[in-house]
Amino acid sequence: MSDENLVLAGDFPAASYEEWHEAVDKALKGAPFEKKMVTRTYEGITIHPIYTRRDWLAEGDPSGFPGTQPFSRGFNAAGREGWCVRQEQAASDPKVANAAILADLEHGATSLVLRLDRAARAGLDPDKAGIESAGVDGIMAYSLADFDDVLNKVRFDVVPIALVTGAQFIAGAALLAALWQKQGVTNDKAKGAFNADPLGILAETGTLSVPVETALAQMADLAAYTARTWPHVTAVGVDTTPYDDAGATETQNLACAMATAVTYLRTMTGAGMDVNAACRQISFTVSCDFFLSIAKLRAARKMWARITESCGATGEACAARIHARTAERMITRCDPWVNMLRTTTAAFAAGIAGANSVTALPFDYALGQSDDSAQRIARNGQIILREESSLTKVIDPAGGAWYVESLTDQLARIAWELFQTIEKAGGMAKALGNGTIADQIASVWATREKNIAHRRDPIAGVSEFPNITEVVPVRPSPDHKALLEKARKEPLSAAWPQCWPRHREVRWSRPSPNTVCLNPSRLCAMPPTPTRQRPAPGQPSFLPTWDRLLLTTPVPLMRRTFSKPVASRRLPTTASQRQKHVLPPSRTARPASLSCVPRTSCTRNTWQEWRQPSRPLAVRSCSWLAIRETGSRAT
Repeated sequence: MSDENLVLAGDFPAASYEEWHEAVDKALKGAPFEKKMVTRTYEGITIHPIYTRRDWLAEGDPSGFPGTQPFSRGFNAAGREGWCVRQEQAASDPKVANAAILADLEHGATSLVLRLDRAARAGLDPDKAGIESAGVDGIMAYSLADFDDVLNKVRFDVVPIALVTGAQFIAGAALLAALWQKQGVTNDKAKGAFNADPLGILAETGTLSVPVETALAQMADLAAYTARTWPHVTAVGVDTTPYDDAGATETQNLACAMATAVTYLRTMTGAGMDVNAACRQISFTVSCDFFLSIAKLRAARKMWARITESCGATGEACAARIHARTAERMITRCDPWVNMLRTTTAAFAAGIAGANSVTALPFDYALGQSDDSAQRIARNGQIILREESSLTKVIDPAGGAWYVESLTDQLARIAWELFQTIEKAGGMAKALGNGTIADQIASVWATREKNIAHRRDPIAGVSEFPNITEVVPVRPSPDHKALLEKARKEPLSAAWPQCWPRHREVRWSRPSPNTVCLNPSRLCAMPPTPTRQRPAPGQPSFLPTWDRLLLTTPVPLMRRTFSKPVASRRLPTTASQRQKHVLPPSRTARPASLSCVPRTSCTRNTWQEWRQPSRPLAVRSCSWLAIRETGSRAT
């Protein structure tokens, strides 16, 4: 037989699913097939042991093509050169952070995330910050001089800069813009992301320094000015980290992300922005862990494409820009070296799913400030995946796999229903204010905690195969007191950049009663700063992070139980507890100006309509302009 006529499977009879199932039943020797071979996720999705064409009932290619709706295979029709290796910097000392930044950029990193410390993110300047917040979980950067020290010798026309500034996104954006101007970077060369996310801050901390309506107005002003000024900079970020760290399911993550993004889209278009320009200002930060994340990122692109299309956006404006960050909740303190495998697997999932940029956390992230070795391993893990493993040579390599396509469809289906529920109840701000989101995630967290405690969810090095004689490495803490005293001696203000609409000093402090929004055409005065205090350290916040798993005592290998993980903060469960962490109804009411994106586009679409973009939506009977002028929405 010649090679041309060789058919590898030609001599074997075709087997059916029923024949395979019968063979498995014999191998199980009477054990139930559903119990041994089928698993279920926290979303209620059934994971079968094998997937075939019968698991995808739609006709044609389930994934479509890159650059076309629903963008599940990416928004670039010609493919991509690979994701952006985005290193996160959180060293307390600005000069130490600068040395780490230059080392990362010289050895493969292509963009940066600057995470400011807890004091700066809370809006406290060094005069008011204490050692419990200054220099904790971020860089001590309070002025233009500090930003200059952190980003010294960085080429802004080549390296995108993403900020994590918490509630102080206006001041953070102004300082970065001032630094661009100081370094002579033209507007068309600046690259980065300001990541204004007021609802994400509300979910994480339970409070905002201004009412929700004011924070959303600030975000819209920043987005409008960014769209006019910097073509390669985005202003708005939707971060799912607070929900993921609290124990949310993948579908809850997706639903919260879409509901938050729709709220931001309503705010921006209500302020006069074009819908396409508003969509381009939004980027997503999604936590990734293992295989389920591949389907989650693909489902996120499908959902966002459908939402933006129903709101009147066209072309690439409908494509979601996703930054993937390896999940904090899978990082352990015990046996931290195993975290290298976890973060590499998560980065692999993000790359396979087509993330635009990826941040891999260092393996010692839960131990304190990471050292150079941990940063290098986190960076090189991505470089190996990109360069040596050739993951970027094929567009969407997971596309077309029956398991991936089926899982993507089920995640999107369930998340869409949750998203509709949030929209029908009044939107994301109201859902955060009345505790709906907290209650739903608390229920999932209780189940996760129980499964971990009973070893149903195994954790290598913690509940499975722990090292009894392990000595956990210690990461030396910087001298926060000395750094704080140094910061207090330096001037706190920086000149408001000439490119900004209004000149004033930038201070890391809460807005005064006379502070104005950025847009000079509106100049809406902010109400006085609320007297409400942020939760004290150690007290529960509105949506607590799921703290890194930590055993109180070593676990012998022969024991069947182990100590429960320690979570430093818990979700408020009773009405009285929640009242301490939820904003008053008057501050969480949905502003009338947010009605420009019709709720009919989000609440009246059936799943079949969503899966078949060719079918017209009920809301498409009137034009986008007519919707904006009439302010129509579903009741």
